[in-house]
Amino acid sequence: MATVEQAFTRVKRIFPEADQTSILDYLNEVHNELVTTLPIVVDTEDLTLVVSQQEYTLDADIVRVWSAYLHKSTTDIRPLTAKDVSEMNIREPLWRRKNASDPTGFYVWRNTTEQVVGLDPKPISATSGTYPFVRLHVTRTATLTRSSDLPKAIMSTDVYVFGACARYANEPNSMMFYRMRYEQLLEAEIAKFHGINVQSKPSIIPGFIPRGGIA
Repeated sequence: MATVEQAFTRVKRIFPEADQTSILDYLNEVHNELVTTLPIVVDTEDLTLVVSQQEYTLDADIVRVWSAYLHKSTTDIRPLTAKDVSEMNIREPLWRRKNASDPTGFYVWRNTTEQVVGLDPKPISATSGTYPFVRLHVTRTATLTRSSDLPKAIMSTDVYVFGACARYANEPNSMMFYRMRYEQLLEAEIAKFHGINVQSKPSIIPGFIPRGGIA
C-alpha cells in the first residue's frame, strides 16, 4: 500500500530545500482535494438508532455518504436505498408522517445548522446493546501524518507528489509543469473510477451534492 512517507520522500527529492512542514501541508491539501473530488470510501460511521428519530447529525469531517446498511443482526444486513428529499416531497408529500418501521431508505441533506442523514421510514427499534444499527460508508477529510497510508483506491503516489510539487514550486514554468502533470493524473484517477462504475454497475448514491459514487 502506498504511504505518505513514500510521497514525502519523492517530493523532498525534487525539492531538497523544502521543509517538512510545508511538504506535509501540501500533501494534506492534495488529499482533501482528492477525497472531495473522487468517490473514495475511506471510513464507516455507525448510527445508534432512536425509536421514531428520523434524522441524525453527521460528523463535520464527513464529506460524502456513499451507501448505508441496516444491521439487524450479525447475519441480517439490509442495504438501504438512497433517496432525494426534493423528489420525496413531490412524490410522497406526507412521507415524514409514515409510521415507524425498519428503514428501507436513507437521504443526506443540510438542515438549518448541520449536515444530517435521515432514515425512511423512521426506525421502529432503538439500538440496544449492539443491534440494530445503521452503518454508513463515508468519505472523511483527514489530517495525514508521515506514517499514514494513502487511500487504497488511488492508483499511485504520483497524484500526491505532483500535486504537492505544483503547490510548492514558485518558478512559473516549473509551477505550470507540475500543475499540468497533476491535472493529468487527477483526470486519470477520475477516468479509473468511471471505468469501475461502468464495469460493476453499482447503485448511484447521492452525497451532499448531486453526484454519484461507489462503495
